[in-house]
Amino acid sequence: MTRQQANLLLLLITIGWGSSYLFTKLSLRELEPIGLVGLRFFIAFIITFIFFFPKLKHAIKQTYAASSILGILLASVSITFSYSLKTVNASTASFLVATTVIFVPIIMTIITRKIPNRSIVIGAFVALIGLAVFTLKGTFTFTSGMLLCLFSAFLYALHIVLNNYFVREHDGLQLGVLQLGFAGLCSLILSTFLEGFHLPSTLFGWSSLLGLAIVCSAFAVIAQSMVQKYTTAVATGFILSTEPIFAALLGFIFLNEHMTPKEYIGAAIIFCGVIIANINLNHFHSLISSKFSKFKKSKKQLAPTKL
Repeated sequence: MTRQQANLLLLLITIGWGSSYLFTKLSLRELEPIGLVGLRFFIAFIITFIFFFPKLKHAIKQTYAASSILGILLASVSITFSYSLKTVNASTASFLVATTVIFVPIIMTIITRKIPNRSIVIGAFVALIGLAVFTLKGTFTFTSGMLLCLFSAFLYALHIVLNNYFVREHDGLQLGVLQLGFAGLCSLILSTFLEGFHLPSTLFGWSSLLGLAIVCSAFAVIAQSMVQKYTTAVATGFILSTEPIFAALLGFIFLNEHMTPKEYIGAAIIFCGVIIANINLNHFHSLISSKFSKFKKSKKQLAPTKL
């Protein structure tokens, strides 16, 4: 697989992630949040387990332990996110959850006690300005749904950090599939006690659930872990940061969701902050300096010599 092919597939994966907001919103019309998460991940686990069984049968105990931690955290992320969508539209949620890219370096800074690079600091500052514009309604206030979106972004950032740690010691494919199983099983058990577990009652409900399980879970989770081997981290971060655009577009087309002009401005600023956080400013500065030096050198060579 070439880098161009990998980036194209990564773009399709991003559209899959963006569609999760739409499918979740539609599925919540018939299912409770925890039950939805349980069914989503358990169906995704069954599909991927059957497909990748030859590789999974060699998993060791330590891999199961790591997967259980990631699975519980993944379930927590999705349950929190599902509850937020009960009061927040898909477009708003997508831009708020995009702040995950800001939380990741903050968590890494706390763990490693190293100051993040300039792009992260500037990106975080720009994203905070965007959040202020997005949520300012006379006074600086967050709705409960917005707070849940930000908390979900923080939990997902924690999941990314731990996954990055575990994948160094364990097989990435095994971790990806097994954590789907743990996330689904834990959520189904929790749903039985807290919500009264039940299945979708209509074809529309099943279609939304299967779309969420197959496209946004089985395909997106496994494909991303495999594709990242063939592209760069910068390209991955930049492409995935376009997820809110697809989520907002799908929410507008299928759910007729609209944001206010102020929210569009805030969302645009948040998106700029996310992009800045994904850019290596030092590399960019070095590249510009190099180009400028070559330009000056060539201009000097072309200058007429004095007689």
